[in-house]
Amino acid sequence: MDQRWVDLARTLRGLGLWERLSENEAAAAERMAAEVEYPFVGFGDEPGLDFFFVDGEEMAECGVDRQLRHLVPALRTCGVDLRIERVNEPVGEEEGDYTVMINGRLCVVWRPEEWAGYLSWEVATVRPLAVINDLLAEAGATKRLFTLYAGGNEGIAWLLDPRIVAAIADSGLIGKDHEVPALATHDLAATEPGARPPDHRWGELARTLRSLGLWEHSSPADADAAERSVAGGVYPFVSFGEDPGVRWFPVDGEQMAGGGLGRVLATMAPALRTCGVELRFETVTEPAEVGKGEYVVAINGRRCVVWREEEWARHSPWGASTVRPLAVINDLVAEVGATRRLFVLYPGGHATVAWLLDPRVVAAAADSGLLTDYKVPALATHDWRA
Repeated sequence: MDQRWVDLARTLRGLGLWERLSENEAAAAERMAAEVEYPFVGFGDEPGLDFFFVDGEEMAECGVDRQLRHLVPALRTCGVDLRIERVNEPVGEEEGDYTVMINGRLCVVWRPEEWAGYLSWEVATVRPLAVINDLLAEAGATKRLFTLYAGGNEGIAWLLDPRIVAAIADSGLIGKDHEVPALATHDLAATEPGARPPDHRWGELARTLRSLGLWEHSSPADADAAERSVAGGVYPFVSFGEDPGVRWFPVDGEQMAGGGLGRVLATMAPALRTCGVELRFETVTEPAEVGKGEYVVAINGRRCVVWREEEWARHSPWGASTVRPLAVINDLVAEVGATRRLFVLYPGGHATVAWLLDPRVVAAAADSGLLTDYKVPALATHDWRA
């Protein structure tokens, strides 16, 4: 274990990152952060206290009030009684601004030109949170809202003491495989159309990804929109409005580790059938107490040790429980001659996503050199290590 991560985890605990957990749970979270070398995962606590799921698509489709109501109890503890009123909800994307009032302050969630520039999901996520940060500051609260993966279906808002984020950023320990949460501010570069200089490499990447079938399950119009969005510099591994169950699948690490593996894999069965794999799942050994013994399943007759007791002691079972079953499925799709494989983003977290992709898609994205600020999906393999 890297001593620098041990020291950083201790610092983060001292700054209150896990203050809402019990003493034992906070100690476990500290050890796990040092083990997995990333602190921004749920560590067993439920959303609604320090972190919140904020779906960029839902926010942009006039859902700001529905999405942000989950923040109300936590903000109240910081001295902010959140109130959101709808002001203008355009019927179409070109019929005016989408606006809301947040505690009496007008917030332009998006403008028509931002839909045209494929920026609406991002600005719809960040702008309302920036207004809430103003309210927190005026209430004298310490914490602020930070975002991870802003604008995606898997967006997350964290309510944190800024010193926590500063300690992580200043440590230099967060590599290219992870993001540091970004403060939600009004000076988001994307708020000004054209603020991002054009880069022809993004256009080339978008065309390549489309030719390799990344959006082949989308309608031609949706595929055109996705290609234009990526050409404008948008991260390609988001849903672009496509529902889960075809190319991408939510894979909650805690649910996988806690006996819910069969339910999660069932959502993949139709897509895998199109690849020639008829998925079958059996539970071999499911311990009566989570974290004791071994959790073992059979996937199409192949034994898979989902987790072992010692992995709970190391606080790394969620990642193993996510990747190992997907690696077995990758063996199955390879043996039937299928082209696609399962790749994962953020394995072991609540917001983990599995993608069923042609490996050439991922290789093209990685080789482009354009995703330095993002994580590239990782192939689910048997040699995965937390």
